[in-house]
Amino acid sequence: CKISSKNQAEGEEVTLEITPEEGYGLKELKITDSNGEVIPYYTKEKNTTSYAFLMPSSNVDIVVEFNLLQENDDGNTEQDKEEGKEEDKIEQDKEEEEKEEDKIEQDKGEEEKEEDKIEQDKEEEKEEDKIEQDKEENTTEENQKENGENTSTGDRNSMKLYGLSLAFSGVLGVVIAFFTKKRS
Repeated sequence: CKISSKNQAEGEEVTLEITPEEGYGLKELKITDSNGEVIPYYTKEKNTTSYAFLMPSSNVDIVVEFNLLQENDDGNTEQDKEEGKEEDKIEQDKEEEEKEEDKIEQDKGEEEKEEDKIEQDKEEEKEEDKIEQDKEENTTEENQKENGENTSTGDRNSMKLYGLSLAFSGVLGVVIAFFTKKRS
């Protein structure tokens, strides 16, 4: 076990290089301060033999325990199997994350299709309203033609002469006319 420095100030990082001999693996690494409190440590790089911790205000005790790795029928050690399981778990997590991302993309695509469908339905409704309005206008014009009303101008507020009476009185003639608004 190599230590980066034997005299570190409080709060400084201490690095340990722990390299087991051939056929052995790290079983336990325990770091405690002078009061027996466990000091947390972390690996410097994934799947390496480099570990680090932050130096407390007191001295530390470092206990490293190794175990004999047994080879299985396939030539792999228990540690190799554990590392393989860890790698499989990481790969499985990546696949699950990719599936989730695919599902999110699929959901976005479905939402866009749904929005397009809603927009298309609105356009169709507008078109149907326009057709209905055109039908109503045609029906109104047909009714006016049947009733003998003039539809050539299309002016709904035009005046219609219903009756005319003439009366003469002396030199001045008086014309009385009755008009009414055309109903729409």
